[in-house]
Amino acid sequence: MSKKIALILVMILGGDVAAAADQQASWSDLNAEIESRYRAGDYAGAMEIAEQVRQVAEQRLDSDGLPLAATLNKMALIYGAQGDYSKAEQAFQRALEIQERALGGDDLDLATTLSNLGWIYYRQGRYQDGVPLLERALAIREKALGPDHYDVAVSLSNLAVFYMALQRVDEAQALSARAAKIWHVGDIREAEAL
Repeated sequence: MSKKIALILVMILGGDVAAAADQQASWSDLNAEIESRYRAGDYAGAMEIAEQVRQVAEQRLDSDGLPLAATLNKMALIYGAQGDYSKAEQAFQRALEIQERALGGDDLDLATTLSNLGWIYYRQGRYQDGVPLLERALAIREKALGPDHYDVAVSLSNLAVFYMALQRVDEAQALSARAAKIWHVGDIREAEAL
C-alpha cells in the first residue's frame, strides 16, 4: 500500500478529516484506487486497500453504514474475480443487509448488489438461488427507471441467461426479445439524434 493511502486511512481513523482534505483525499479517492487496481488485475493490491478501508469503515461506521456496504461490494467483486465465491457471497450478503436497512427495498444500488450476488450464484451453478435476486433487481429497475431503460434491458438479458440454465426456454426467449427491442429502440433514438 502506498504511503499516501496509509496516511489517508490513519487521518480518517483518527478523525482528522481536515488533514485528509488537505491531502486532497477522501473515501472516493480510496475507492477509486481499489477500482483502478481491480480493473488492472491487481487483485491483491485492490484487496489490501479494500481490507484497510473496511476496517476503518467498521470503526467509524456512519449511521447508515453505506460506506461499509460500498467497500464490501468492492471486496466481493475482487473475491469473485479470484474464484473465491464463498467469501464473495458473504460480502455481498452483508452489503445487502446494510443497504436494505439504510436505503429500503427500491434503491438502484440495491438492485446492483442483488444482480452481482446472483452472478456469484450463477458461477457456482446455483441458478435457482440467483433467479429471485435477478427478478427483484429487474423489478427495482423497472420501477425506478421505467420499462424501456437500458439498465432494464440488461436485467432482462441477465435473467434470461438464468432461465436458460434452468431450461425455462420460453421465458428466456421472451425476456431476450424484450431486451433486444429496448436496445434496438435505443439505437434508433441515438441515430436520430445524430
